[in-house]
Amino acid sequence: MKLLVSVRNEVEAAKALSGGCDILDIKEPARGSLGRSDPEIMEKIVQLTSDRVPVSAALGEFTDFVSQECIPSLPSGLSYKKAGTAGLRNVSNWQSKLRSLGLGSRWVAVIYADHADIAAPDPYELFELACEIGSAGILIDTCNKQGGRLPDRMTHDELTKWRERTREAGLFLALAGSLRLEDLTSVAEVSPDIVAVRGAVCHYGNRTGEVDESLVRLWKERLATCNSQTPAGLGAH
Repeated sequence: MKLLVSVRNEVEAAKALSGGCDILDIKEPARGSLGRSDPEIMEKIVQLTSDRVPVSAALGEFTDFVSQECIPSLPSGLSYKKAGTAGLRNVSNWQSKLRSLGLGSRWVAVIYADHADIAAPDPYELFELACEIGSAGILIDTCNKQGGRLPDRMTHDELTKWRERTREAGLFLALAGSLRLEDLTSVAEVSPDIVAVRGAVCHYGNRTGEVDESLVRLWKERLATCNSQTPAGLGAH
């Protein structure tokens, strides 16, 4: 399992790297679960860090730009990109519209565990589309951060089945959704490829606060312990 840390600026990016994160994710938490950062911030972070670790970026929700029939401008050097699916179920022909965006192999499909509450498409339809367009992986997250954490919204068995599906399809699996250190034992049993955090590595557990290098390091150490206990053959696809 690799550790992904979401950061909002280059200062946080430096702290996340010093703490040992494996993947950097750029987003603006004040703008939602997958809030899009300003272009100049994305550019600075990519320039500073993309030669050290893979960098991903959140683009907000598909409904923010799908009607424009193009993906927002992004800096070169990104390893992955993703957008949320809240409200997409209410968009007519949403599958065709997503296909027309030319998402490609750097795209990470987002499945919201609270999809029924936010008019997001059925997770299985999203999964089928992700396989069809050759996405890199699947991120299971929560959209409403006040509506329950991932362990509250999906059972261990459900997550394990998603692990099996993604492995069979050759996609990586990332888990997020206000995860806490005490969740790691259960998460490790699912054996996702990536564990993604923001609030858990911020001061006072506040996702709109500042990333704390010592908390990133603690998560990295705990993940290393979990990885050492993972049976051979599990984990990365």
